Amino acid sequence: MLNRLVILSLGLALLSGCVTIDQRIKEHQALFTSFPADTQDRLRRGEIVVGDTKDMVYIALGRPDRKFQRIDAGGVNQDVWSYTGVYYTSEIYWPRHRFHRRRHDHDDLHFHGPEMVDVRHEYEHLRIEFTGGSVAVIEQYVR
Repeated sequence: MLNRLVILSLGLALLSGCVTIDQRIKEHQALFTSFPADTQDRLRRGEIVVGDTKDMVYIALGRPDRKFQRIDAGGVNQDVWSYTGVYYTSEIYWPRHRFHRRRHDHDDLHFHGPEMVDVRHEYEHLRIEFTGGSVAVIEQYVR
């Protein structure tokens, strides 16, 4: 029973982090309807431009994966939002020690050689710097 509750709560936590563009617009409905039609269309497409506010970026892209704060030599305080992506590769893994696994029929299998494993890679694909509450710099990952 406890395992089910843990799995259920983890699932709900993951789902609560997945807010759609329509839900974000609904959260900021009054602000969104105050924008011109071309700005509304742009935000719906997930496009941001220099000069957009934090609320506009949130509507278009959602919550950032990471937030930073930068203070430059002139004392200018900038908030930085970072959006990350994930990709997986399969790589050969050479175990350092012998180990065994149990099969469904309880026979031991010993593995001494390599095996393929999936490796998770995280990368930053978008970085947005705000100065005075508005987008000042947009950096995008380019392949």
